[in-house]
Amino acid sequence: MEAWKGYNHSTTNQTRLVQLMNLSTADWRVGTLPPYVIAINGSFNTSTDSFPSLLANRAPDTKAFVIEHAGKVVVKSADIQTIAYTIPLGFVALITCLYYCWSSSRPITAQPVAAGGSASEREGFMPVSLFEEKLQQYYSSDKTEAEVREKDLAEQPIEWSDVEEAAELLRQWYDVKSKIMEQRMSLEANAVATRGLLERQGNSLLDELEARVSDWEIHIAGPQNRVEGVLDEDRAQEEAEIREIARIVREAIASRNDV
Repeated sequence: MEAWKGYNHSTTNQTRLVQLMNLSTADWRVGTLPPYVIAINGSFNTSTDSFPSLLANRAPDTKAFVIEHAGKVVVKSADIQTIAYTIPLGFVALITCLYYCWSSSRPITAQPVAAGGSASEREGFMPVSLFEEKLQQYYSSDKTEAEVREKDLAEQPIEWSDVEEAAELLRQWYDVKSKIMEQRMSLEANAVATRGLLERQGNSLLDELEARVSDWEIHIAGPQNRVEGVLDEDRAQEEAEIREIARIVREAIASRNDV
């Protein structure tokens, strides 16, 4: 506040606080608060404060308002500050107590649980069986390689492109086999090393062909490809071609030791 410049306005002396209040009354030009308010420690009739000095700057036609006992800190034997804090605190405690009594006196209606249900279902919690089912969707149980392969084949049936790829692998194997026979007839120094490389390549091709044929046999034998035990004509022709490719591959695998 402008009027308090140069003064110690953090003092706790009540008389000094009253003096500071009188110095600042000219700045109180807000609302209905008059600009000339005079505070005194005692009463109007018994006060020893110098009114002429307080009203020296007052305009002649302006009335002054006197606040008596401004420096008083107790009412009878009670501290004013304590009373100021106790009243709102008691009000808050009263409201809290009334709310607690009202909420505790409310009747609680038990919600019945449906037959076969549980409290967790009524509260919206997931049942154990449903939780386990959802876990299975994210974490599949341990299965054998044959079970996994059979499931994949059921979801992705054999297409003709698969047969063509197998036929191409078979042609590559025959090409490797012919090269191996040529190396056996060769007298070059590196013929043995080259033949060993070709044999490993041929074995790799046969392993891939064997895996594909095994998948085909599982798929063809599966019940998902039959309707009441009868195959349609297109499917029967396709399976006949697949079986023929599989037979050739099996013969090639059987002759592995002859390569």
